[in-house]
Amino acid sequence: MSLQAEDYVGSVPVIISLSEMDCAVQEKPTPMSFLLPRTTVLMAVRGQVQKFFSPFTVVQEESAPLVWLTYKGEPLAWQYPVGALKDSIAALAMSNCNDAATGIRSGDVLTLPSPAEMNPTRFALPLLLEVRITSVVSDKPPAVPCPGQEDVVTGRNPDQAMRDYLKQMLKGTYSAMYGSIKLMMDARSEVINDMLNFATCIAVGEPLVQTLRAYNERLVALRRLAGSPSNIVVMMSAPFGNNLFRFFLSRVPIGELGGSRKGSGSPESLHDESSGFVPGSDSSVDVTAVADSYHKVTFGEVMWHVLLRPYFQWWRQRANAESVPEGAAPLYYALSPFYEGVDEASVIGGEPTSWGVRSALIDKFISSGDGVSDGGVIHATAPTPQTVKGSVCFIVQGTRPPLSTPVKYLLERFASADGRLYVSLALLG
Repeated sequence: MSLQAEDYVGSVPVIISLSEMDCAVQEKPTPMSFLLPRTTVLMAVRGQVQKFFSPFTVVQEESAPLVWLTYKGEPLAWQYPVGALKDSIAALAMSNCNDAATGIRSGDVLTLPSPAEMNPTRFALPLLLEVRITSVVSDKPPAVPCPGQEDVVTGRNPDQAMRDYLKQMLKGTYSAMYGSIKLMMDARSEVINDMLNFATCIAVGEPLVQTLRAYNERLVALRRLAGSPSNIVVMMSAPFGNNLFRFFLSRVPIGELGGSRKGSGSPESLHDESSGFVPGSDSSVDVTAVADSYHKVTFGEVMWHVLLRPYFQWWRQRANAESVPEGAAPLYYALSPFYEGVDEASVIGGEPTSWGVRSALIDKFISSGDGVSDGGVIHATAPTPQTVKGSVCFIVQGTRPPLSTPVKYLLERFASADGRLYVSLALLG
């Protein structure tokens, strides 16, 4: 079981040092080192980090400390799994350096290796982060770079406040997946606590095995009660724009995929990922059809729907350079052939006239993404000082699964404790 747990989550070495901006001593303290499971959220080490580095900072009396981590000056959200952040940073490095990663052939899906086996050189490198510790004056609203600490001025325990914040994220995600928060509430605190324990486990080996086993048992019970999920919740990051390490949340109704449902409902891209709450699914969904579709939906079909709304948003705003993230244009131009002839309103409205066109474009997207089409792979230009052309790929838990992979397989093996599938978009040479 221990080896299975390691194969499932992998691990990421993390080294955290104190920022020079907050260091109040002549010699910086020794950095802290962790070996964290990929599914562990950064919040899990917040208390240890604050306790270790606070003596080396100047904190005003009767003021609450505000703590956050950064990577090269960019704030990192506490609620993200460390593996997702590692993938996002690796994707940025690949796009900048034109560094190739090991791919997976379509026939290898059933024997997918662990993330560390996929790219041992890259994943052996530690994640180098800096911690910022500042004071919050009670009469001044805090400028919080990461969600979860907004009420630090109220005197609440920061760790408890962030744990409550993560609980709300879990409830929101599973409400989105199954269309009702009642299923989570019926199970009371045991379900949430087991999910939290898995998300905050900082030890590999037997402790991880125990929390993973309890987590899986809760999921089995939840699926027995609720059946197959009616929605897929995806968090995606892309190495473009001003904030490189923020994920946008999308809810993709399974009934809209695989041609199993022809009715109302649409993929929803929620660019405010702070709350984690999304509307419940349509109660008129044919449960049997959704369950059947869940086993047939491919990863590429989900990604096509996830990128649908951002693509059309860019298409409408492309004339206004200030409203378009810097470096995003090459990606969207590369995706243009896969949305050609599709009207956003018709897809969102589920109009019958869009089904055939949409299906053909999705098939084209999957075959191009997997490099099995006559036109080759999806090429884009990396937004770097040195113009580099690379192929568009999607990284999940350090792997590069084919777009033809059943998404059910990825969700059961690589979904994080909050039930979301974290995906990082990268450009590979």
